[in-house]
Amino acid sequence: MAKAIAIKIGEDLFRDIHVRAAKRGLSIEQYVTRLIKRDLFPERFVEHGTVLTSEQKDQIKAAAQVVNAGARQIAEALAETQGQLEQGGPTMM
Repeated sequence: MAKAIAIKIGEDLFRDIHVRAAKRGLSIEQYVTRLIKRDLFPERFVEHGTVLTSEQKDQIKAAAQVVNAGARQIAEALAETQGQLEQGGPTMM
Protein backbone atom coordinates (compact mmCIF):
# COMPACT_ATOMS: atom_id res chain seq x y z
CA MET A 1 0.00 0.00 0.00
CA ALA A 2 1.34 3.42 -0.95
CA LYS A 3 2.03 5.93 1.81
CA ALA A 4 1.57 9.67 1.62
CA ILE A 5 3.92 12.38 2.85
CA ALA A 6 3.35 16.09 3.16
CA ILE A 7 6.10 18.69 2.93
CA LYS A 8 6.15 22.46 2.83
CA ILE A 9 8.16 24.17 0.12
CA GLY A 10 8.42 27.76 -1.01
CA GLU A 11 6.32 29.16 -3.82
CA ASP A 12 9.26 29.63 -6.17
CA LEU A 13 10.45 26.06 -5.75
CA PHE A 14 6.92 24.74 -6.13
CA ARG A 15 6.53 26.67 -9.39
CA ASP A 16 9.87 25.34 -10.67
CA ILE A 17 8.88 21.77 -9.79
CA HIS A 18 5.52 22.20 -11.47
CA VAL A 19 7.07 23.59 -14.65
CA ARG A 20 9.79 20.92 -14.80
CA ALA A 21 7.26 18.12 -14.25
CA ALA A 22 4.96 19.53 -16.92
CA LYS A 23 7.81 19.75 -19.44
CA ARG A 24 8.42 16.05 -18.89
CA GLY A 25 4.73 15.18 -19.10
CA LEU A 26 4.68 14.09 -15.46
CA SER A 27 2.56 14.93 -12.47
CA ILE A 28 4.34 16.57 -9.56
CA GLU A 29 3.98 13.30 -7.65
CA GLN A 30 5.61 11.32 -10.47
CA TYR A 31 8.38 13.88 -10.88
CA VAL A 32 9.27 14.08 -7.18
CA THR A 33 9.05 10.30 -6.76
CA ARG A 34 11.41 9.87 -9.73
CA LEU A 35 13.88 12.33 -8.19
CA ILE A 36 13.85 10.47 -4.88
CA LYS A 37 14.34 7.10 -6.59
CA ARG A 38 17.18 8.52 -8.70
CA ASP A 39 18.90 9.71 -5.54
CA LEU A 40 18.35 6.47 -3.63
CA PHE A 41 19.14 4.09 -6.51
CA PRO A 42 21.37 5.88 -9.07
CA GLU A 43 22.55 2.58 -10.55
CA ARG A 44 19.04 1.96 -11.88
CA PHE A 45 18.99 5.11 -13.99
CA VAL A 46 20.66 5.73 -17.31
CA GLU A 47 22.40 9.06 -17.85
CA HIS A 48 22.46 10.25 -21.46
CA GLY A 49 21.59 6.79 -22.72
CA THR A 50 24.72 5.04 -21.43
CA VAL A 51 25.46 2.93 -18.38
CA LEU A 52 29.06 1.83 -17.89
CA THR A 53 30.25 -0.96 -15.66
CA SER A 54 33.30 -0.48 -13.43
CA GLU A 55 35.26 -2.70 -15.80
CA GLN A 56 34.29 -0.57 -18.79
CA LYS A 57 35.26 2.60 -16.94
CA ASP A 58 38.66 1.06 -16.11
CA GLN A 59 39.15 0.10 -19.76
CA ILE A 60 38.35 3.63 -20.88
CA LYS A 61 40.78 5.10 -18.34
CA ALA A 62 43.53 2.72 -19.51
CA ALA A 63 42.89 3.60 -23.15
CA ALA A 64 42.97 7.30 -22.31
CA GLN A 65 46.37 6.86 -20.67
CA VAL A 66 47.71 5.16 -23.81
CA VAL A 67 46.33 7.94 -26.00
CA ASN A 68 47.84 10.60 -23.73
CA ALA A 69 51.24 8.89 -23.84
CA GLY A 70 51.05 8.76 -27.65
CA ALA A 71 50.09 12.41 -27.83
CA ARG A 72 53.09 13.32 -25.65
CA GLN A 73 55.40 11.36 -27.98
CA ILE A 74 53.99 13.16 -31.01
CA ALA A 75 54.38 16.55 -29.33
CA GLU A 76 58.00 15.74 -28.42
CA ALA A 77 58.77 14.59 -31.98
CA LEU A 78 57.23 17.75 -33.41
CA ALA A 79 59.19 19.93 -31.00
CA GLU A 80 62.41 18.12 -31.93
CA THR A 81 61.70 18.53 -35.65
CA GLN A 82 60.90 22.21 -35.15
CA GLY A 83 64.17 22.67 -33.29
CA GLN A 84 66.09 20.99 -36.12
CA LEU A 85 64.40 23.19 -38.71
CA GLU A 86 65.19 26.32 -36.74
CA GLN A 87 68.86 25.28 -36.64
CA GLY A 88 68.91 24.68 -40.41
CA GLY A 89 68.92 20.93 -40.00
CA PRO A 90 67.31 18.28 -42.17
CA THR A 91 63.98 18.94 -43.80
CA MET A 92 61.30 16.52 -44.85
CA MET A 93 60.56 16.33 -48.54
